[in-house]
Amino acid sequence: MTEKQALSLKDIFFRIKQFYYGVSDKPLSAANLTAGDSAEYIAALKTAEETLFLPDGGKPLDDDADGMLRTLCTETRTALVEKNVRLAGDLASLGVRLIGVYTFPYMKRSDFVRKCLIPLREKHEISLFAKEEQAFLKKSNRPFRLSPSFAPREGRYYEDDADEALKLAHPVLYALFVVLGVLLFAGSIVGFGLFAGLVLGVSSPWLILGYFGAAALGVGLYSLLMSFVHQYMGHTLTLLLVISGALAVLLSLLLAL
Repeated sequence: MTEKQALSLKDIFFRIKQFYYGVSDKPLSAANLTAGDSAEYIAALKTAEETLFLPDGGKPLDDDADGMLRTLCTETRTALVEKNVRLAGDLASLGVRLIGVYTFPYMKRSDFVRKCLIPLREKHEISLFAKEEQAFLKKSNRPFRLSPSFAPREGRYYEDDADEALKLAHPVLYALFVVLGVLLFAGSIVGFGLFAGLVLGVSSPWLILGYFGAAALGVGLYSLLMSFVHQYMGHTLTLLLVISGALAVLLSLLLAL
C-alpha cells in the first residue's frame, strides 16, 4: 500500500467513525441502525481490500502496514455486518490513528500501542495485532518532513488529535502555525480596512460586505497554510472561501466608491 492509497483508506475509516460517533465520543444509538445505513461502508471496505493493496507506482509504506491495515479492514467490515456499533466505531478510530503513524508520524509507535491499541483490546476483549505488535514496535517512525498534503477529504476538516499531537511533538512549529494562522485571518480583515480607509479613503455601509469577504478569504488562506500539517479543508471549500471572499471584497469596494 502506498501513502496515497492509505489516505484513501483513512477517509473510509474516518467516515465510519463519524457515522457511529458523530463529533463526540458518545456512540449513536444502535436502535436506528439499519442495513441500508451500514451497507455503504461495508461495500467501501470490501472495495478497499480488493483494490487499495495493489501496487499503483507510488512509494510503498512500511512492510508491516499492509497486513495490519488489511486486518483492520476485515475486522471493521465484520463488525459492521454483525451490527456491533461500538466495535466498528472503535476499530475505525484506530484505523485513522494507525494510518497517521505511517503517513504523518505525529504519534510514536509506542504511544499508539499504549494509548490506542491496548485500551481497545481491553475494552472489547480482543487480541488485535497481537502477532504484529513486536515487529511494529521495533521499527521507528519515518523522519518528520513538513510538506503540504492536498489529499481529498470528505466530511472532515481536521485530523483527530492533530493539534495536540503536533503540540507535543513539535511545540515550536505548533506555535509558529498558530501565529501564522492568526496573522492570515486577522491580517485579511485589518488589511482590507486599512486599504479601504487609508488608501482609497472610502467610508460606506457597503464596507461591511468587504469585511465579511475578507474574513472568508482569511479562512481560505488559513486552509492552504494548514495543508502543511495535513488539516487542509478540501479543494471545494477552500476555493469557495477564497473566490467568494475575494469577490465580496471587490464588490464592496466598487459599491462604496
